[in-house]
Amino acid sequence: MTENEIWKDIVGYEGLYQVSNFGNVKSLDRKRFNGRVMANKKGQIMKQYVLKDGYCSTRLCKDGKVKNHLIHRLVAIAFLPNPKNLPQVNHKDENKQNNRLDNLEWCDRLYNNNYGTAKQRNSVRKKEKPPKAIMYEYDGEVHCLKKWAEIKGIGYDKVKKRWNKGLRGEELFVEDDYSKVYYGFLGRKYTLKEWSVYTGMEYQLLYSRWKRGKRGYELFKGYENGLPQ
Repeated sequence: MTENEIWKDIVGYEGLYQVSNFGNVKSLDRKRFNGRVMANKKGQIMKQYVLKDGYCSTRLCKDGKVKNHLIHRLVAIAFLPNPKNLPQVNHKDENKQNNRLDNLEWCDRLYNNNYGTAKQRNSVRKKEKPPKAIMYEYDGEVHCLKKWAEIKGIGYDKVKKRWNKGLRGEELFVEDDYSKVYYGFLGRKYTLKEWSVYTGMEYQLLYSRWKRGKRGYELFKGYENGLPQ
């Protein structure tokens, strides 16, 4: 026996649009002012759009305002009793584009989130979801680690590895690890890191000069007061 398509007014759009038990939406015949006279506008089946989350939507217009509406909710509101005032509509066959009346049911959030293969699908989505970018504030600026690596001109893998080791500040961005290199000057011998602490000189600056071949007073220029006497 062939099922008949039944149409009902859409709540809030009575006399303008109807929705059917097959999940179709149509506009109704109406009179419309075309700028000069009132003209008859013939009703038509409304175009539906598939959203990123898989649900179907259509655009309805009233008083010059256009709004998007989910098809499955239009069908449920028009045809399905909801005595418990449940907030969500479930697709029984888990096909979000099958908006026929016999495929829909009112439900609560917990039921909807655990229905059918929902848990398995959510688990797959979590595994496929790319990790969030790590944001880091340094020297008054905030960038993700990948951007910092680009700014400092060093490999992202190095930066990420040091980050995972707990290194922060200048130690995160030095191109090579010179922090343990010993340097003797004025009768003292310290690592570059220790010279940085001893003189109050920023390690990144000290490292930069060391890499350019600066030694002696040229290495500590501007911080001579912190050198041993």
